[in-house]
Amino acid sequence: MNSRRRKAFTLLELVVTTTILGIVAATAAPMFFHTTGRRLRRAAHDLATHIKLARDLAIATQRHTWVDFNTNHESYRIYIEDPDNPGRAHRIYVTHPVDGGNFVVALDSGEFDGVRIHTASFRGRSEVEFDWSGVPYNGNGQALTSDGTVVLVGGGTQTVRVTRDTGYVQEE
Repeated sequence: MNSRRRKAFTLLELVVTTTILGIVAATAAPMFFHTTGRRLRRAAHDLATHIKLARDLAIATQRHTWVDFNTNHESYRIYIEDPDNPGRAHRIYVTHPVDGGNFVVALDSGEFDGVRIHTASFRGRSEVEFDWSGVPYNGNGQALTSDGTVVLVGGGTQTVRVTRDTGYVQEE
């Protein structure tokens, strides 16, 4: 008998191993994309909720509010008119109801890893403003001439639309 130990794989072992790895990869890939898609849908839902919050806050307080989108930093902020100094120039951050800090949401990290702001368009600006009745403007006080949109990307696309005359917010 040959006492030398075998130092290589047989062709059968390689084929079985490759087949198993292929099955695992085929199973894992859709789960990865499903997770990314879930993050995208969650980010769109949260964004729509936050825009509605800004609109409802404007109505409840009778002060203008703004949602300002920064596509370079993948974030958005919510502001409200300072009651002592009305107007956009003196707006202040809305306080986040959970952590008590400034209302700033960062995408492309943490629970929203891989989700980015592709575009934010409100009559040529990346900011939406709501007046005391919930009507949306472009952030410079100009009425929207068409619906405003924010498009998020990451494993697909999701659009959040703000209807021009009513301020109605919907996810698409």
